[in-house]
Amino acid sequence: AALGHRVTVISRSDENPRVDTWEGTTVHRIRIPESPLQRLPKGQLIFGGPEVSKAFSQEVHRLHAKDPFDVVEFSNWAGEGVHHSRHKAAPHVLRAVSMLWQMPLTIPGYKVGPAGHWHAYYENQGVYKADLILTPTKAHAESVYQKFGLSKMPEAIPLGVDLPENPPEPTTSTDGGVTFLFLSALSARKGFDVLVKAFAKVHASSKVPVRLSVIGHDPARDEGGTYGQWSLSQIPESARAAITYHGALADSELPGHYASCDVFVCPSNYESFGLIF
Repeated sequence: AALGHRVTVISRSDENPRVDTWEGTTVHRIRIPESPLQRLPKGQLIFGGPEVSKAFSQEVHRLHAKDPFDVVEFSNWAGEGVHHSRHKAAPHVLRAVSMLWQMPLTIPGYKVGPAGHWHAYYENQGVYKADLILTPTKAHAESVYQKFGLSKMPEAIPLGVDLPENPPEPTTSTDGGVTFLFLSALSARKGFDVLVKAFAKVHASSKVPVRLSVIGHDPARDEGGTYGQWSLSQIPESARAAITYHGALADSELPGHYASCDVFVCPSNYESFGLIF
């Protein structure tokens, strides 16, 4: 947008449809009604992707008819671009980041059920009809290239990170202790269960106070409760008492937590880029 290109973003809205402007772009927020099929068990996983994909494609074609696009880009998540890849208004670019087929390969014990297999299949369909595939790293490009037997290696374009203009000065603890910081989703893929077990061992053997500060979304488990709660139940109460969960915080609140920790740690099983790092 800063170079004079016209940039349009299509996104979802849980409220009424609206059009916003943001950093030189036009953002069309569309409401996607939930179909009765999505209310069935696993219905969101099975039917959610196709419904969203169709709605996004229709909006692309509606806007394209008024003022044509030169290129349209989708992420691979939930196969959001599949419908458009079959009915292209303009050349179709797919940005392939972490994909569902990689989860069982990178997370010990991860199992994909029948609904998940359909979800992965639908997500994969977007790869084959894309005119160009982008990935965040050369390593991820190689993974996608080999998985799908592509004739051309995807292009690797790294992601960008906005750094605070005036980051706070680092602080040190007054009791000589060590503060660890974990900032990500509290999930198996991010290695949260591994982290808390390792922290419990450090807590039991350390001669100085150790603390773990946790920031991020805590996803629900099919078995009940959240993944974070389940992970913490695996360690002694004494170690749990030294862990503080702050929930999911706004970006503006993060620099202070980075400045006040001694060690940042996130033992991910896999990252297509590693934005948190």
